[in-house]
Amino acid sequence: GGIHAIENDGFNKLAPHFSISLGKLITPTWGIRGQVNGITQHLCLDNSYYQHNKNYVGANIDAMVNLSTLFAGANPSRFFEVYGFAGPMLSVAKSQNVTIKNDGTMVPEGENKVRARIGASAGVGLKFNINKYWAIDVEARGAIAPSIFGNISSHRKAEGTGMLTAGVSYIFGGKKFVKASNIDEDAINAEINRYRSELAQAQADLANCKNALAN
Repeated sequence: GGIHAIENDGFNKLAPHFSISLGKLITPTWGIRGQVNGITQHLCLDNSYYQHNKNYVGANIDAMVNLSTLFAGANPSRFFEVYGFAGPMLSVAKSQNVTIKNDGTMVPEGENKVRARIGASAGVGLKFNINKYWAIDVEARGAIAPSIFGNISSHRKAEGTGMLTAGVSYIFGGKKFVKASNIDEDAINAEINRYRSELAQAQADLANCKNALAN
């Protein structure tokens, strides 16, 4: 959870922001995740327009890179890490319509039907590893997409937003990556050869059983 702000003549009105993510660590450096977020955006306007809060649902698909591992190598016991992320985003909400008079005042004209708006986002995060299962994360994300406020926003064609969140993450099963240099190849080959020997013996026993049955 955290805060959300829109760049509409400055980041001058904050709103609460919540997100939940599910991802996969492909290697210690690279990963991917999907995220659902929301719940409201606040647009700062002049006093002639009274309604400037909009509920929405957002979604992100992020490519993840662990910058600490990328530049300093994998270290399972590292407490502090820096990571980056980027990818497409989707916002679903109703647009708010207004009529702008000659004197600049705004008259509400009701809401349009629900629309989906596609954009892109990127950010950076700080991870504090409590143990191999749990971590505390602090993330800053910037995004750009068409505004969910319709013609109320002065940047409705390409509106910038910023998010700052803090929370916890859980790694199912814990971090299990092992350095290639730590793998005992001789032990693995010995296990393979043992299974091959057991398979050959089982095949020989089966052949003997067939012969005995035939006799």
